[in-house]
Amino acid sequence: MSGGADWDRISEIVALAADVPMEQRAQLVAELAAGKADIEREVLSLLMHSTARNGVDTQFSANSFGAHTGETSPRANALIGQRLGSWQLTAILGQGGMGVVYAAERVDGAYQQRAAVKLLRDSLFDDVAVAMLVSERQHLARLEHANIARLLDGGQTSNGTPYLVMEFVEGVPIDVYCRKQGLTLTARIQLLLRVFDAVQSAHEKLIIHRDIKPANVLVTAVGEPKLLDFGVAKLIDTSAAPSAATQQARLPFTPRYASPEQVEGQSATVRTDVYGLGLLTFELLAGDSPFARLADVTGVGKTRDQLTPWQALDAVRKDTLRPASAVAAVALPTHAKALRGDLETVLTKALARSPADRYATVAAFAADLRAYLAGWPVKARPASGADRAWKFCKRHAVAVPLAVAATLALIATAGIATWQSVLAERSAMNAANRATALRQIARSMIFEVNDALADGTTAARGILLATATRFLDGLDASASKDLTLKLDTAEAFERLGDIAGNASQSNLGDAQAAAKHYDKALALRQQLLEASPDGFVAATGMMKINQRLARMALDRSDLKSALRLSTAQVDWAEKAAARKVDDINAQLAVGEAQLNLASVHYYPGRKSLNDFSAALALVKRAVAQRAALVMRAPADISLVRAYAQSLVFLAQLQLVRGQAQDALDVVARIGPVIDPLLAVPATRVRAAPFKISELRHRGEALLDLGRSEAGLRSLQEAVALADTQASADSRNVFLERRAATTRSALAYQQLRAGQTEAALTNTRAYVAVIEKQQAAQPDVANLKRLRDDAVTALIEALLAAGLNDEAKRLAEMRAHVSAPKTIDSAGSNTIDFFSLAQARHWQGKALLAVRPNDARGLALVTEGASYIVRALQVDPFDANLQRTLAEQQVQFADVLANSDATRACDLFNQAHTSFAALRSEQRLSAIFVATANRAAQRAAACGGGVHTS
Repeated sequence: MSGGADWDRISEIVALAADVPMEQRAQLVAELAAGKADIEREVLSLLMHSTARNGVDTQFSANSFGAHTGETSPRANALIGQRLGSWQLTAILGQGGMGVVYAAERVDGAYQQRAAVKLLRDSLFDDVAVAMLVSERQHLARLEHANIARLLDGGQTSNGTPYLVMEFVEGVPIDVYCRKQGLTLTARIQLLLRVFDAVQSAHEKLIIHRDIKPANVLVTAVGEPKLLDFGVAKLIDTSAAPSAATQQARLPFTPRYASPEQVEGQSATVRTDVYGLGLLTFELLAGDSPFARLADVTGVGKTRDQLTPWQALDAVRKDTLRPASAVAAVALPTHAKALRGDLETVLTKALARSPADRYATVAAFAADLRAYLAGWPVKARPASGADRAWKFCKRHAVAVPLAVAATLALIATAGIATWQSVLAERSAMNAANRATALRQIARSMIFEVNDALADGTTAARGILLATATRFLDGLDASASKDLTLKLDTAEAFERLGDIAGNASQSNLGDAQAAAKHYDKALALRQQLLEASPDGFVAATGMMKINQRLARMALDRSDLKSALRLSTAQVDWAEKAAARKVDDINAQLAVGEAQLNLASVHYYPGRKSLNDFSAALALVKRAVAQRAALVMRAPADISLVRAYAQSLVFLAQLQLVRGQAQDALDVVARIGPVIDPLLAVPATRVRAAPFKISELRHRGEALLDLGRSEAGLRSLQEAVALADTQASADSRNVFLERRAATTRSALAYQQLRAGQTEAALTNTRAYVAVIEKQQAAQPDVANLKRLRDDAVTALIEALLAAGLNDEAKRLAEMRAHVSAPKTIDSAGSNTIDFFSLAQARHWQGKALLAVRPNDARGLALVTEGASYIVRALQVDPFDANLQRTLAEQQVQFADVLANSDATRACDLFNQAHTSFAALRSEQRLSAIFVATANRAAQRAAACGGGVHTS
């Protein structure tokens, strides 16, 4: 490439010659070059390779494994149907700068498999292009990463042209995916980090990609990114001379996404990929290019995809980077504020014009992005002590106050102990010993805990816990006659138990340690009760410790103990409330205890005693008690929220039971108490969850009653509010998950209302969120189940949309998931059987949709049917479960109708029996009426059913 001064002239000549007819260009270029042969050659080379469709990718968006773009030559089309080794070419998928990519099917009979086969364009069958394709094959053979498209095979055609057989990736470019899914800024970063890991993996194998762009990163239906097209990759060698491809102006990059050193013809390094990832990150987070001339120019009749290669190269070379927040202010306004500060600094460093000023590695770039997500200071700029402290507090908005509170409680306890020691032990020796102990505690706080805070609160709280435990054990409060010391120590042990392993809050995950602390607290509480049998403080203390112990028992599935302890919590709460009838908190505690006991008796989808009637009665008692309290103090926000909480629980139980009208009546009571809180900014955030539940449960009740339009509208309002809450706090995974599950509820109802396209879009969005959260927390069992259930829902939606091939591929990927478990039938977790029944049913249906007699598909559906009976036996109260599983029995019977008529009739009869019982109890739901009628008709035809009325 010519030097900087020559490039200006080259750009000018290219621009002038671009619109001149081909036959006149040579003469014009010669005149404008004024006898400078190197400039003339460079200009003609650029013109030739940028205007020819077989040269540089003129649209800068060709997707080597995606949608077909541009025209193809007769020779390329002629190859369709031909066999290359074990593969038969079936269609052209797309074309890039040097190759054409075909869809292919494995035809050697070994097994069924789809693939993407890459061949050189017919006009590029020269030694340089062949060498590049062979090089790509060598690179790919060395790459093994979940987010890099795998090399499956390779070989040569009959005329000696090499080809690649790649993993078939069905997805869309990452920028399209982010836009269509409406991903938040945090979700986009988390998605990108998987791409970063893939590039870093390639670098560790000494391979640079050199052409990172949105079209080379596809995202699958389940939100998994795949890095493609190592066609221009090279081995890392900073001393290497420009490649033959470069020398022949076959540019080994896409101009729009080129780094400054690539534009200037210098060697590519690891930092070239850092720049490419920086551009990709900038566009996904800010919504457009950092270069003004490469940005969308809508309204002028020209878009970025129509820019010529030389214009793109010139923009990369000359344009000044625009601030990410300024770009986002126009392109993605919701991201603008978040981009200011650290993210803008990180992007500026990644996109530095000089490679030496960029991140040295992709891993370092990724580390700063992860630091941003975690709330840590980024290394792109030094952080002051105050900045680090502020970020630490933001990062641990809950844990820091908890650690501080626990520390203060410990210091206070130490003070009490000192006072006690002075009263009880006057000797100088004992006083000296106490002083020594206090100095040791102070030293631990100042040095050990303080140092641990630099690494996050988990380590600090661990040290705090160990120190406090040693000190509290040393106090031996149980042997003391001082009741104040007993009370303070009991509360301290309870707090330590919470920090150690209380699952209802942030904790260290040590359930055994928590249980030991709670047992010590219980012993002290019992001593306090003996000293004051009728005291309010003693009763309140017994209520609190029983609540904690009941939660621990429920978490370990000890239902007998959970019932005993929860019952005790209710008894003590009622005693405390009776002693202070004007104490609002004491009265609220009664309802809280009743709701906790109700969840032990019955809770949808969780292990419980399956006593629905007892649970319903307790929840109704809590609702009545809190309604009376609200009448007394309607302005008390804590009361209003508690009342709304009990109403939501009641509506949920009634919907599960299939009592839609009752649920609708209950939901109507939530709005009048919650809406005033939503109107006030100070209380809006705390009131929003109850409003979301109100809208969701109203929608579900209306749909059950046959009021489809109003029901869907209410669910859509719930999704909109949940999305708003999640967007306002983009790092809050709980809000993100709540928005996703609300969207899933909408998708379920849209599917049954025939709104297939909307249902599929919402299901894909739901899957993307759950997949992302599960990947971030791979050991969380609940997220694994949610992930499996989300994919099952996606398979069902795909089948409804007629996308049978995609559904089949997804089913084949997931058929091994959710393996059967050994679950006791008494008090079982119903969701296990239900999830298994759903998963196997839809996996099998997907296989059968593509191949009606598929043996594996039939086996999966049969396996699903076996779980239906077990799920129904475990929970006879859940009407929606009964309706859904009866519907699946009808569908399975349809599958068997031609091959096993006897079994099919048995299934029709079983489904009819279930639907008839639901109908007689007015719990059928309008959504399932058509299926119920069909089950009745088929059962009657089999001789075992009764026609529907």
